[in-house]
Amino acid sequence: MRKFTFLALLITTVFTLGSSRAGFGQLLLEENFSYPAGDLITAHGWTAHSGTTQPITVSNSGLTFPGYIASGIGNGALLDNTGEDDSRVFTAQSSGVVYTAFMVNITTPALGYFFHLGGDPIGTTFRAKVFMDATNHFGLSLGSNTGTFAASTFTPGTTYLLVLKYEIVSGTLNDIVTLFVFDSAIPSSEPATAAVGPLTDATSSDIIPGSVALR
Repeated sequence: MRKFTFLALLITTVFTLGSSRAGFGQLLLEENFSYPAGDLITAHGWTAHSGTTQPITVSNSGLTFPGYIASGIGNGALLDNTGEDDSRVFTAQSSGVVYTAFMVNITTPALGYFFHLGGDPIGTTFRAKVFMDATNHFGLSLGSNTGTFAASTFTPGTTYLLVLKYEIVSGTLNDIVTLFVFDSAIPSSEPATAAVGPLTDATSSDIIPGSVALR
């Protein structure tokens, strides 16, 4: 069983790392899970697109991260077992770069991807899959169920800020994904070196990003 809390989802089209909301471009979705603890997230704008057991619920507390604009706001989404997968749509983007930032705190690591993007509607084509493994690494793939994992490990019980970058490239089979992982201060600009990526996958079709999913 894997157990972790996922909080404060921000999706933007242009993103400058920093503590000011002015650093963000068009805000496509902000989700702070500011709902009563124990509620199903499907009662608050999310849709179950797979699975019929273990629905995702709202945690009884939130997360904090230094300098992050959504730190300490609301509660979280508690992903504590294999079961229901939930998604939420945003305005679909056919060009440019989509950044998704979120805080995550993992207490019991296990191998698998727990977050991804999709189209609108979400369908079954999942892209920019964010993984963890049983030995405390975050990972990423564009479409594969086998991730590429970061060299550095995470510490269970510690809150991290993850930033997922999905770059829409003209043409086909050539979109690019990158994962940044922060454990302390947020840099003032996008780092030259990511935790994982940039990655491409010519065997995985591109998407027009229009939804985000918790798995």
